[in-house]
Amino acid sequence: MGFKEQVEADRHAVFVNLEEFGEVHRIDRKEVRAVTDRRERSGRDLDMGLSGDGMRIFARSEDMPPRRAPGMLISVDGTTYVVESWAEEMGIAEVSVIRAQ
Repeated sequence: MGFKEQVEADRHAVFVNLEEFGEVHRIDRKEVRAVTDRRERSGRDLDMGLSGDGMRIFARSEDMPPRRAPGMLISVDGTTYVVESWAEEMGIAEVSVIRAQ
């Protein structure tokens, strides 16, 4: 098995595996196996009126709802967030969001 095939296998079997890293989240109206990384904001972000609650979401690209541009809204587990960035690499979407106020 070559590197690309191993990455594809890991993407399905390990990364979003509910027994390893992944959890089920409701993103918009879809249930998505994802890994989240929550973070708190401070300083300049708070001065600009942005919430302190943000996170990064990692999920298989094909499981995610349609891609959003920065500034668009997305719902995660019933909370509305603003998309800061949305990148996809090797079949994994990485979406950075901040809670909308």
